Amino acid sequence: AEKQYFDKFQIDPKILSLFKEYSQSLKHSMIESIEMNTKLFNVYVKTRISTIKSLDEYLHTMMDLYAETSSRFLDNTHPK
Repeated sequence: AEKQYFDKFQIDPKILSLFKEYSQSLKHSMIESIEMNTKLFNVYVKTRISTIKSLDEYLHTMMDLYAETSSRFLDNTHPK
């Protein structure tokens, strides 16, 4: 069906073959680009999540340390 369609335009088969190669190459490049961008975005998201988890752990550690230090300070200033 494709051949019959292009035969109506009297286009040289070599040109059609070259155009097919070009379009396949372009398609391949686009697919690789999409896959690469998808992988890059996945790494970006994982990095952001890891950063948020690290910050959360750090803040919890600092709050626990602050609470412990405050408790000791209050125990020393107000002996029972």
